[in-house]
Amino acid sequence: MIRQKKNYQALASLTNDMYFNPTRNNAFWYSKAEIGAQTDMVDPFTKLTVGLGYGRVVNATPMAKTIRVVQELQERGLLTGSVSRSTYQDVANIIAREPEYRSHYGSADYAEYWVEDIGKALGITLGARGAIKSYDVLVNERISTRKYGWLVRAGVGAVLTNYDGSDTKPALELGAEYHYPISNQLQFSNEAILTAVLDDGDNGFNASNAMSLTYELRDNIDWENTWLLNYSESDGSEDLMTNSLKSAFRYYVSNVISLTLTAGLSKTEDHIDYDGTPQTDRNDDIDKTVQLGLTYRLK
Repeated sequence: MIRQKKNYQALASLTNDMYFNPTRNNAFWYSKAEIGAQTDMVDPFTKLTVGLGYGRVVNATPMAKTIRVVQELQERGLLTGSVSRSTYQDVANIIAREPEYRSHYGSADYAEYWVEDIGKALGITLGARGAIKSYDVLVNERISTRKYGWLVRAGVGAVLTNYDGSDTKPALELGAEYHYPISNQLQFSNEAILTAVLDDGDNGFNASNAMSLTYELRDNIDWENTWLLNYSESDGSEDLMTNSLKSAFRYYVSNVISLTLTAGLSKTEDHIDYDGTPQTDRNDDIDKTVQLGLTYRLK
């Protein structure tokens, strides 16, 4: 007889950073909301956190797109001479304002004004060839996210409801991020977070660190490598540590559709040795996975 057991678990969070003075310093306050669901829960997991932070992480994807546009125009002889740093920054600023152009001119017409202003920032008239190629790079190509900078944050909050139906519990949170675009093709990122739930006789904390290195092999192929370390401890159970390594090749069929081939290794240490009885497990073995996925990006 075949026994089947279905499990699910989902967790979503939303963090909002508000800088006290965005033009003069990097201090900010933040709020965070989390909600989760899992199999056999009594209540959904809900948590609210507020706190302070310092630092800034900047989205450098518009600059990566600027570099790509300039390269394509130079290769076709449509842009000659060197391009100054200030010109790169001006073009990146226009590219970053795409939502503003879309809102002002409408989704059907905004691109012609957007691309025209990019040409003006470069100091040239793009013409038909230049405009079409620039639009192709900006809209039809998929350029993976680029970030740079660092930040740290600390907050206090409360677990309002929990899976086991327990009462509200106070919580603490510490987090840090570091992002560095090593080159126009190579992006390094590291994000760490430590959370603690305080409950008399049943305290617990969880620490996780996610490190990634993404290399753009071609305009439509990314090689993504990640290492995820997760450690949890509570007064009522054994410590649990999981290490996961994944390497993925992501092929962008279009700007919104991608195919991903992922290979992974995962090892869990739960201080429970397998002795062949149903009461023990084989979590200490190294799990190997190979996955093929299809992704459709809504926006």
